[in-house]
Amino acid sequence: MKWKPDTCKCEINFDGNWDIPSQVKIKKCSVHLDLTDDAISFNKIYINENQIKNKFLGEVLKVPELRKEVIDEEGNINYKLKDGLKYNWSFDAKRKLQAEIIGLTNLEKSSLQMIIDTKLGLNKVDII
Repeated sequence: MKWKPDTCKCEINFDGNWDIPSQVKIKKCSVHLDLTDDAISFNKIYINENQIKNKFLGEVLKVPELRKEVIDEEGNINYKLKDGLKYNWSFDAKRKLQAEIIGLTNLEKSSLQMIIDTKLGLNKVDII
């Protein structure tokens, strides 16, 4: 199986169990060249990077003022950013998430930063 994270340009090929290093082959991108080939620690890096960007958006969508409800074909309620807002993200050189919600005021960004720091931990995300 092949997996390419959307947080970098690495490619991960694995047969069977992701947690068994001998079954994981990693083609590292320039950002991750200095990491060891230990698949388990590598897995944690990818999990952390992917999850933090997804958890950030999940926390944003818990704020009623920033979301809209969308009902899918089965009648399930899903949330998306309200019209006029857009989520962009990147990682800085130290792989800290730089999150931007285009359309927020500076006051809304400050309030959101406090929520994110509480929910995800201090120094995990910079809202820019």
